[in-house]
Amino acid sequence: MASSDDDLNKLDTLSDDDYLKLIEQFYEKNVNNFAFPQLDLDKKQRLVTELFTRLRSFDSNSIFLCLKTLRLLTRDREGLDALTGSSVLEPLQKLAGLECSKVDANPTDIQNVIEAEKCMSNLIYMSPAVQKFYSVSGVADAITQRIKETTTTKLDNGIRFFDMRMLFLLTALNADIRQRVREKFHGLSYLFEIINQIMSTRSEPVAAADSGLFRN
Repeated sequence: MASSDDDLNKLDTLSDDDYLKLIEQFYEKNVNNFAFPQLDLDKKQRLVTELFTRLRSFDSNSIFLCLKTLRLLTRDREGLDALTGSSVLEPLQKLAGLECSKVDANPTDIQNVIEAEKCMSNLIYMSPAVQKFYSVSGVADAITQRIKETTTTKLDNGIRFFDMRMLFLLTALNADIRQRVREKFHGLSYLFEIINQIMSTRSEPVAAADSGLFRN
């Protein structure tokens, strides 16, 4: 099945298998791109809406493919409104294990947690609206809780790295969050110790995936 504008116009009529083939083709074609002029806001909105509609019924590997594809779209400032609504941001927060009322301190689906965090990180960096949403939804608080709960236990280095990346972005861009984090950590020296630990033990796969300073 060829990936084309026609396919993007009839996403809701495709079987799950054909939909995943289309998504895979889109990902492989655009993996190194940071802009998608072929997708106007309407097409991007339909692509994202269909992705999250189907995501609930997919297995882990299919979810991973969808999240990788979504991550490509989060690199592009154009048409970003398609990605800044609660129907996108809430599921990403849940997939990252960072719901404030239910923090996952021991994630098992590591590849999808990391991929969701990459999407969140890009969106936080790009959008003040996303910064505000995740400030209210307690992402920074959830991250600090996960850090505290895993200081003496093993947490995947990739997850810890992207936890810290998001915490850095949120605190750098929001004074209220910065104050809350300072209070939770009773000063920032403890936080810097964790950052140093992460950077010194950072695994090669994570380093390879981190192709830009903020956008993944």
